[in-house]
Amino acid sequence: MKKVFGKSHEIFRNLNCEYERRLIIDYKAHEYHFSKSLWEGSELPDLEMLIGEITKEQLENRAERFELSKRIDDLANRIRSQHLDSILLMQFAWELLVLSRVERVKYAQKYTDALKQMEMGRRERYYTFHNQVTGCLNLFFYFKGASSDEFRNIVDEYGRLKLIYEIKNNNFEFSIFCYGFRKSDIETGKPYDEMYLRVIDAKEIKEITDEELEKADKLFGAINSEQISEFN
Repeated sequence: MKKVFGKSHEIFRNLNCEYERRLIIDYKAHEYHFSKSLWEGSELPDLEMLIGEITKEQLENRAERFELSKRIDDLANRIRSQHLDSILLMQFAWELLVLSRVERVKYAQKYTDALKQMEMGRRERYYTFHNQVTGCLNLFFYFKGASSDEFRNIVDEYGRLKLIYEIKNNNFEFSIFCYGFRKSDIETGKPYDEMYLRVIDAKEIKEITDEELEKADKLFGAINSEQISEFN
């Protein structure tokens, strides 16, 4: 929109409900992007034309994605209900609840798929998101089998190594929130049998060994840091 403003700034100087209404409809009609050509000129885009571009299929897909995103709402509410006495652990719910509805859809898609794969026998999966609101990293780790202690140690290790990688390569200064999910080899009928939460702040990383740097690069160096990135 900055490019359009530089060429056709007249309509942007008269911000009102009609302008905002058309802008929102255009944004949603084009899957959360603006069709810049519609805004080049002194007249507002035709309202009926904008509405006409929203197809029935788009409305249905949006409704499906909205329902999917509620799985992240449910996860956040589960964390809140289980940790009402811990301000620190409540922050894990906050990390999820500050996300936009569109971002929650992206989180939910991977979360749902990872739980399904774990149920089908996949032993390990992990990926990270960069929370655009808080600036923190969110590491999601899934593990099938092993003991609770072994599982928690791996989550702690991967969280530290991801933080080391980001500090060394991107001057990262915030925290990483680790969401760990473990499913027992003994079928219990649950999507997971243990949830482990751990936050590590960049300031906690004082000394880094060569071995840690090498392992961090091996685990997380294959993909550049993006808003959403998966490593295996």
